Amino acid sequence: MLLDIQDYMSKAIRGDVTVSPGNLKLFVEESRQAIEKQFGGRKREYRVRMSGLGKPLCQQILDKLGIEEAMEYNSIARFAFGDLTEALLMLVMREAGIDIVASQKEVELKLADITVKGTLDVVIRGNDGVERVWDIKSASDWAFKNKFTGMGGYEHIKNDDPFGYVVQGHLYGEAMGM
Repeated sequence: MLLDIQDYMSKAIRGDVTVSPGNLKLFVEESRQAIEKQFGGRKREYRVRMSGLGKPLCQQILDKLGIEEAMEYNSIARFAFGDLTEALLMLVMREAGIDIVASQKEVELKLADITVKGTLDVVIRGNDGVERVWDIKSASDWAFKNKFTGMGGYEHIKNDDPFGYVVQGHLYGEAMGM
């Protein structure tokens, strides 16, 4: 998949591609949704979500109590940038011919007597024919080098995952029967 994306990007830099109208329309809609999500009012009623279950318990309790983390004024720009980056990556993957089975799919999973819901980023069918859940994360250059690759990549995150990425991914996969 990486080679397909790199090949597409190389063609794009040379001006050898045009974006299909359907994929452009999807990108515009996903970008609109990203802006509405970040700038359309952030107050949401608490509920147990797949994206929150892997976070430290104290953070989950604070979320349930409605105690919000103090954030810098520019945090919303970083969140919007992440969402827009995801929309752009989805456009590039579609145009590169990546076999996208589902995107922004709402899923649910029964855990004990609670139904936990979430929205996975994308399900991709690989060249081996196997469908896998992928979660798209944007990161600063420092975070990418020091958290996601330079200090052990997935294995490091699995051992120290304050954002709950690993649990979130496993729950999405379980909900999809993968």
